[in-house]
Amino acid sequence: MKTPGDSLRLRLLVILVGSLAAMQVFSFGAVGVSRGFEARHLANAQTAQDVRWLHARLQPLSPDERAAQLPDLRRGSYRLALWPTSAALPRSTGGDLVALRQAVQAQVGTHVAVSATSEQAHPALALPLDATQRLAIVFDAPLPSTRPALWQVLLYAALVVALVSLLALWAVAAVSRPLERLTFAGRRMVANIANAPPLAEVGPAEVRTLATSLNTMQRAVQAQLRERTFMLGAIAHDLKTPLTRLKLRLADLPADAPTQAMQSDADAMDGLINEGLAYARSAQLREQRLPVDLVALVEALVDQSVDLAQPVELAPTREPIVITGAPRALTRMLQNLVDNALRYGGSAEVSLHAAPDWARIEVADRGPGIPSQDHDRMFEPFVRGEASRDRSLGGTGLGLAIARNIATAHGGQVRLKAREGGGLVAQITLPRPR
Repeated sequence: MKTPGDSLRLRLLVILVGSLAAMQVFSFGAVGVSRGFEARHLANAQTAQDVRWLHARLQPLSPDERAAQLPDLRRGSYRLALWPTSAALPRSTGGDLVALRQAVQAQVGTHVAVSATSEQAHPALALPLDATQRLAIVFDAPLPSTRPALWQVLLYAALVVALVSLLALWAVAAVSRPLERLTFAGRRMVANIANAPPLAEVGPAEVRTLATSLNTMQRAVQAQLRERTFMLGAIAHDLKTPLTRLKLRLADLPADAPTQAMQSDADAMDGLINEGLAYARSAQLREQRLPVDLVALVEALVDQSVDLAQPVELAPTREPIVITGAPRALTRMLQNLVDNALRYGGSAEVSLHAAPDWARIEVADRGPGIPSQDHDRMFEPFVRGEASRDRSLGGTGLGLAIARNIATAHGGQVRLKAREGGGLVAQITLPRPR
């Protein structure tokens, strides 16, 4: 069973999107770290120069003069405070604050001991002014940083993934489209290999090579089918003349039991030859295709069966069901299925169903049925169900094969399925014109 993960398009899309998105995120992170380090270094240098200037400005002043000037010296990203030297300083080991302390230490010189500390959880730097006071640089807001916020990173990643997904979807669709066309054409070939057109040999080199190989295989199969059909038709045609002479000679003999037995065998041979010719013709329909109302066609066939006192019933259908097809071939296909139902089930029940793009005819019987494992085999020429179908009932084993050829030539299919309560249902599905 096919699952979403089996799709080549989805796999290529995941690979492309995952690879490109990961590459973008990693490159964004690498650039962010590099630029963040450079910006941090520049911001620390500027802050260190400002702190050196502030320290030089306040150091010569008296404690009262320093307090008076503090409001005028406040900065936007940090504030100034005067702390007594007698107060103990809590030590701070934050990486950003330590780097800033080192930058300030380099600016003011080693003779001034710069301490990394904190005030009520706010990072701070402390520089001695004299024996009684320290200059404190308190960062009420987070330290200046160019590091992007988490939401910015997530937004960037989402935008990158969305953009890459759109581009990757377009690219993957362009790459996988030839494969999809090849798959569709291949299914059409399998459904009707005798009449399907060759595959278009376009697209990438690998797709063209595959299409060429399939076309070569199709030509070989078509040649074998034509040879088999020609041989069957030729044999059946050549047998008609001697069989006709034989039947004429039998007609001159006395009508005793041996003569009647020979006449019965000749009639069976004649039926087999006619079926062989019909099978040969059904492989390659040459009848003109016309708009056909299936309801009218089925009603006419059922009426003929009823006139012959055959137990054939038709479920009523209100609306016409029109398809494009070969009327005589369609009638032959349906007649074969009705004959099978009458021969093996004693009666036939015909019904029609339709949808906008397909039409379906079902012929049901109450016969012994066929094992499900043999349903497909029944469409092979000269095959009959040995276990459930009595050969004494007649038939050549070509009826279903002819029906399948005709349905396939119309782009449809015939299949068998078991009927609830016993019996068999032959189901014909044909495409409708849009």
